[in-house]
Amino acid sequence: MRYNHFGEGGYDETELQIRALLTEAGHDVSDIPANSDPGPQLDTAVDGSLGLNGTTRELYAGYERNIGALRSQSTPYVRHVEYYEDLDVEVDYIDPGDHENHFLHLEGLWRNGPESLLHARETSDYDDYIGIKFYGTSVNAVMEPADGMLVQVRVTLDEAPVGSDESGADIQYDPDGNSSIEVDTSRMYFVLNRDDFGGGELRLSSNSPEFSLFAFTFGAYEGGEPNPNPTASIGDGYDAGKN
Repeated sequence: MRYNHFGEGGYDETELQIRALLTEAGHDVSDIPANSDPGPQLDTAVDGSLGLNGTTRELYAGYERNIGALRSQSTPYVRHVEYYEDLDVEVDYIDPGDHENHFLHLEGLWRNGPESLLHARETSDYDDYIGIKFYGTSVNAVMEPADGMLVQVRVTLDEAPVGSDESGADIQYDPDGNSSIEVDTSRMYFVLNRDDFGGGELRLSSNSPEFSLFAFTFGAYEGGEPNPNPTASIGDGYDAGKN
């Protein structure tokens, strides 16, 4: 192991490390200009810690990541004891109501899978949801429908529709002003984008039993997300934390 960097950022440093290793291995990279762009700048209000008001870490819904965190004596992502009692099972969760930053909170019937949480029943009024308390300037969610399906996912921020001034590229509005995302393929969806760093209570819910959520990722960049890419694949979004 010669160099290690977890998550986003450090682009210029990473490139220099790659160039140095290529040179050491006998390759001439002198004709290839080095990109010294440090990448997007963090918002000046960002608390870089994992504290209560720090930028929310990437959150993973599948039991492989959660149990792996437990085995490595790290903090898992789903804040329900019953999630860990059995694998690939449907559990009727009750939201504790007092959300903590850095965790997933569940309400209703969900099935825990290796990489995702699957909504496990059909509802009529968006009764079941995945809730988080977050801090950042942007929020993305890696989601998937069943093959050939289109799933409507209702999105609320602080128990109200997402405002148009902080909506991500994938947010849509119905005639009643409700904010939602049409999940029609397996990819990362752009949920929220704010100019300034801050917190909030976010809920994603669907009436469909064909809705799966894999992960949330968060940005904390000055002016919001620098280059939103709502067409990123599940591989691009889900593996963001280990590239």
